[in-house]
Amino acid sequence: DRSVSKLHAHFTVSEDESVYYLRDVGSINGTRINGRRLPIGDAQRLSNGDYLSFGQVETQFFEVRGLYRFLRSFSSGNAV
Repeated sequence: DRSVSKLHAHFTVSEDESVYYLRDVGSINGTRINGRRLPIGDAQRLSNGDYLSFGQVETQFFEVRGLYRFLRSFSSGNAV
């Protein structure tokens, strides 16, 4: 998608792998978490289920345990 820069954003994780961050690295069309635009260069903490936008491309963030719980909700009949 042309709305996503070649070098758009950067994910990082804490040393103990318990906290995930997203940083916009100067994209033209912006990076958003739950609809809020990230200031360029500021690392923002991610939470399970956050909606991410890279330009016009949208996705949802899950760390492994959160994704497992999300997927299990479909098999138990509690789908979102």
